[in-house]
Amino acid sequence: MKWKYIPEHKPTLILIILLCISISLLAFNLTKKIWTLRYFVYYVFNPVPELALKIIDNSKYLSENLLSIVKLKEENRELKERLNKLLFMETEYNEVITENKRLKELLELKKGLTYDIISARVISHDPFNWFRAITIDKGHKDGIVVDAPVVTVIDYQIALVGKTVIVDENTTRILLLTDTLLAVPAKVLRTGDNCLIQGNGTPKLILDYLLQESVINIGDEIVTSGIGEIYPSGIPIGIVTDIKTGEEEYFKHAIVKPKVAINRISEVFILKKVK
Repeated sequence: MKWKYIPEHKPTLILIILLCISISLLAFNLTKKIWTLRYFVYYVFNPVPELALKIIDNSKYLSENLLSIVKLKEENRELKERLNKLLFMETEYNEVITENKRLKELLELKKGLTYDIISARVISHDPFNWFRAITIDKGHKDGIVVDAPVVTVIDYQIALVGKTVIVDENTTRILLLTDTLLAVPAKVLRTGDNCLIQGNGTPKLILDYLLQESVINIGDEIVTSGIGEIYPSGIPIGIVTDIKTGEEEYFKHAIVKPKVAINRISEVFILKKVK
């Protein structure tokens, strides 16, 4: 009986044809060329170095145009990797320079002071009052005590932050300059006139108890006076931005901008008196 073509045999026929083509390709020794083309297709969708090496190793089975695409992509990838390495090295270099300058500032601060310097990281701000307090990752076990002055280094300048108030085993709470409970004996650096710096719960500070006959100008730097037993003399506090006159008979008042913004403090240094 003669075999008659039936439409439902079509898938089987296609499979047979494909099998024949595959056998023919093997017979004509085109396997490597086919595999190289497959590598190229894979590389287009996933350009990884391993596939590029396979394509280049079998470059004789691929046209110059297709091979140039692979080479250009690989050169571009290598250039990007080199650029990223250079950027990373530049970042590391800048960090080393910044660290050196910061350490120089701390060494200058330590000259003539009878204090040990303990470094610490800020781990939290007061969630209810941003200008009140911060918490650091050092405590009793690190030698920190209550009422120790706290400074930081921002833009290669030392600035007063506040003082320690609650010291636990592993953490310490620092009362900030900007809190209303903190008052620091200070002086006008240019004239040496004594005054008092107080926080008012805002980013600015209040300069108080400056005698009327004292001369103070906008732009004057305010530093710690050294009066009292907590803060050593000469630590920068801030810059005068506004002067209030005629409010009281005996004293002048001024507004002072702190040397350091509260939201920029990430590392602090606790000054511990050497016994």
